[in-house]
Order: sequence, then C-alpha cells, then structure tokens
Amino acid sequence: MKVLVVGNGAREHALVWKLLLSPGVSDVYVAPGNGGTALIARNVDIGPTDVRRLADFAAAEGIRLVVVGPEAPLAAGLVDELREAGVPAFGPTRTAAELESSKVFAHRLMTAYGVPCPRAEYFDNFEAARRYVESHDPPFVVKADGLAAGKGTVVAADRAEAVRALERMMVEKVFGAAGERVLIQEFLTGREVSLLAFCDGETVVPMLPACDYKRLLDGDRGPNTGGMGAYCPPSFFGPAEVELAVQTVLRPTVEAMAREGRPFVGVLYAGLMVTADGPKVLEFNVRFGDPEAQVILPLLRSDLLEVLLACVEGRLADLRLEWERGACVGVVLAGAGYPDAPSRGVPIEGLDQVEDGILVFHAGTRLVSAEGRPRLVTDGGRILTVVTCAPTLAEARRRVYRNVERIRFAGAQFRRDIARREVGPEDAPAESPAAKGSNPARTSPVARVPPAGGPVAELEARAQRSQGDLTAWVQLADAYARSGLLEKAASAWAVVTQLAPNDPRAFHNWGSVLLRLGRVGEARAAFGQAFALDPWDPEVNRALGVLHAADGEEALAVEHFRRALQAAGSPEVYVDFADILVRFGRLAEAGRVLEEALARPDLGPYRAEIEARLKKLATGGATG
Repeated sequence: MKVLVVGNGAREHALVWKLLLSPGVSDVYVAPGNGGTALIARNVDIGPTDVRRLADFAAAEGIRLVVVGPEAPLAAGLVDELREAGVPAFGPTRTAAELESSKVFAHRLMTAYGVPCPRAEYFDNFEAARRYVESHDPPFVVKADGLAAGKGTVVAADRAEAVRALERMMVEKVFGAAGERVLIQEFLTGREVSLLAFCDGETVVPMLPACDYKRLLDGDRGPNTGGMGAYCPPSFFGPAEVELAVQTVLRPTVEAMAREGRPFVGVLYAGLMVTADGPKVLEFNVRFGDPEAQVILPLLRSDLLEVLLACVEGRLADLRLEWERGACVGVVLAGAGYPDAPSRGVPIEGLDQVEDGILVFHAGTRLVSAEGRPRLVTDGGRILTVVTCAPTLAEARRRVYRNVERIRFAGAQFRRDIARREVGPEDAPAESPAAKGSNPARTSPVARVPPAGGPVAELEARAQRSQGDLTAWVQLADAYARSGLLEKAASAWAVVTQLAPNDPRAFHNWGSVLLRLGRVGEARAAFGQAFALDPWDPEVNRALGVLHAADGEEALAVEHFRRALQAAGSPEVYVDFADILVRFGRLAEAGRVLEEALARPDLGPYRAEIEARLKKLATGGATG
C-alpha cells in the first residue's frame, strides 16, 4: 500500500519510520518532508496547506492512505478535499478540527457537555479584555483563539504581563487572525500531562500518556516553544488515571462532536491538568503532538497502519492496542535563534556517532550536496529530536543525553532537564537528604528569599511592577500571610508556583495557606505537587502525614512521617509523629519515636515537653 504523510517535522519523520515497519506498506511519500525523511522515503515538494495539489497528487499516484501530521492542513480542510477525491485520510474534517483551530469553540463545547475545563471569558475587543484583567486578580492564562504554532498561550503572573500579551495578540497581531479573538482562562494548578487517543467517530482508544516541555530553558523558564522534549509514560498518571480521563474527557468529547454533526476521526489530544478535583482540559489538539509522537510511537507494539485504517474504516472497537514495556525519552535540539528565528544552512555533525538503538527524528533539516556528497544542514527552528527507549526512565534519560552530546551544529540549544523530575537530578533512586547530608531549603530559591518590611500596599505595587520577579512575589505572599490576608496570600502563592514550578517550597507554602483557609482538597493537591518535586522535604512529608492521618489513612500517614524523620525533620516532627501513632493505638512505637528525639542535641524547649509525654506514655496516658 502507498501512504502519504503530510508535514515536515520530527513528528512526521516518526510517523514515516513507524509506518515503514508495517508489512502492509510498500511506499511512503512525504509532503514536503525534510532531510531525514528524504533518507528513508520519497519527499514531495508540495506545502502542507496546498490542499488542492495534495489531493490531486494523492489521487494520481494511487495513494491508499493519507496521514496528516500538523494542524494547519486539517484546519484548511485537507481531509475534506481528499475525501472528495476518493482518497482515504486519517484525520478530522475541517469542522471537527475546530476543536483545535478555535479555542472558543472547544471551550463552549466542553461547557455545554460537562467536560471538565477551566472557567474562561472570551473577548474580541482589546479594551474590554484589558478592563477585565484590571478588575481581576492574577495569575491569568491568555490564549489566542486560533492556531499559533503552539505559541499562542501566555501564563501571566501579573496584570501588566497579561495586558502586554493582549496587546501583542489583539493590537500588534503577532499571530495574525488567530489573535483577533482571545480567551482569558482560569489559572489551574497541578501536574500537566498529554493524553492522546485514536478515534473512529465513536470508539476511543487511549495511547500511553506523555509529558512535554514547552518552555525553551531548563526549569520551565524562557519563551514558549513548540516543545523541547517529552517522556513517556509519567509515573503519576497510571492506568486508573487514564481510564478516568477517558470516561470524563475523551469519550464525552467524541460523543459531543457526533451529536454536533462533526464526527471526530483521527487523534484526539487532550492537554490535561491533574487537579485535586480530577483531570481538567487545558486544550485540545486534533493530531499527534510534537514531540509527544516521538516518544509514544516507539512504544507502540501494534501495527500503526492497521490502527490508522481501523480508525478510517470505523472498526476501531475490534482492535486491541499493544504496547512495549519500558519508557521513552526524547530531547529536542533547536537552532541558535529558536523560537524567534530559524537556523539555515549550518552543517550537522555527529549523527554517525550515536549508539545503536538511538532514534534521531529530523525536523528542520535539509540535504545538500557538498563536494559531490549529500550533507545534512539545519533548515528551521527545531532541528532534531533524539529519542531512546529503555526499561526505566532513568536509563532512557542517561542514554539519550549521552547521545545528544555527540551531535553537533553551531548554536545548538537543548534542555538538560527532560524527565529529571521523574528520576531525580542525578538519575538515581531517591535518597534521603539525611543520608546525603543535604538540606532541601538550601537549594530552594523560594526558601532563600528573606522577608520584606514595609507596608503591604508597597509590596503589592512592587510585585505588580516587577514583570514576574520571584523575590517580589514571595515577599508579597509572605506579607499577606503574616497580616492574616489569607485569600490574597493564596493567590500570591499561586503566582509563585507559576514563577518557580520546580520549587517544592513554593507549593508547600501555598498548601499551608490553603489549609489555613480550610481548602483541604486544594491543599492536598499543592502538597502532593511539592512531594512529587522533592519526596524527602521534611515539612512537605509532615503536612501530608497530618492530612492522611485526619482521613484515617494510617499507612500513608506513617510513611510520610518516617520520611520526614529520615530527612532530619525538626523536633516538632517527632512530637506530631508520636501524636499520630498514639491516635492509631501504636503506643510502643510512639514511645520509641520520642526516645529517638531525646537523643537529638538541638531540642531546646522541646526537651521538657518530650520527656513529659514519655512519662505519660509509661503510665498508660496519651501524649497530648
């Protein structure tokens, strides 16, 4: 069977590679393709949005299946054009593709059919949008309604940043017509995950979940990009979480599209925020993600051609997907000017030095002739995605970075923290800070910020003017909390978590304020995020231990307090742990904890209290 893949990125290279593994595929064409696809398939010089020429080519060449990679040709109606030409195509029609091409349409659909998503307001007038921002508290999520190559979302920590985003979209029109209408969306907290699913208009079959990295620089800093890397699968989103998302998000959305007369065939990609209330949709895409496809497809054991045909022919319910065990990590190498300017004509070296089993998917590359021999040079923003699979994420991460270092071109840039949050900074199993002699607070930028004096109003003004300065917002959040302005403190700490998304103390401090407000579910989610970032932070474990104990979850409460002690927790941790053990009737163990505390030289005023509690235990009394 002849197959045509439309697009020119690393996603399309991965699709071509996977399709060529199918015994049912004889030839693969790529329009327009890149330097990597030219080495394994036949590139065709037709642009992805030239829908008429693509349909004519497919019909004339006897193409039996067209696989559409990027969103722009789907929004332009390529699938509709191909169907009219009698050519089967994998992907949604133009009206179904509005799930991605119009954020307003997607939000209205979700709201109408009860699909969980953030609250949002829509604006097609800049002044009205500006007034909304100035009358509400940050943070804000500002989104261009239309397609903006993955760069049309701005998370604004303050009003000035939000207004600037609106100016760029609605006044300066940096995204053209895509920014004429905008959404201002509720800011959600939690962990982000991408869940993609194959769909045939009725049946929904999820793929393995993945996590991607949108910001250019380590620590989620710098401008938004199309994606700088991904890994699959994340530890925090297992089969139960996938099934919940299918039941509450993916299947209801496909059913809603069918009721609206827009049956959805193709890949439905849900960008989810995992919150204390379950998964909520941040955005929908209507195609394979890039770079998610590069880490999901290598783990697909099933024949990709058979899966795509089952979707197109409406028989997906008869198919069972099979997946390889293990994990996959992908790291994007971008050009020097990315995301603002492409890299052109820079020679790429070292591709012949990568280890066996390493996959290198090309995006912005081109084959040129140099001294009579073909040579690969840069030809875009994102140049390559280097991918490897291994039994564990830690091993996959080690291997991929070992090989990234072997590939060279002038100005190459890449993130060094892809999948680090899953395996730790040294790619090693988590080890208690006590064993390593470390203190989590010393490595936390939030913990290092000193309190600020002066009126709260001055701190508010400084934070609003700061364009997202971490110190200013931490000091404001702290001042709010010390002044008893807890609702404002919670909002300010939410901003801090956005400015320092990898700092566990940001989430711990936010959770502490939420707990004081009685917002227990949100507090639990905040502490859970802090724990995911640093499983050995003693104060985070202490807070989670108390919460689990309040819910009667004895095993979890004890586990967190033990972690807190191993991490050299404060004397209060011993006292609280003993109280929890007594609550669950474990009096002898409570006594041992208090005796262990007495061996510490830094007890200070706690020594007398602990001795008194031990004496009560010895006579059969409670510790409190």
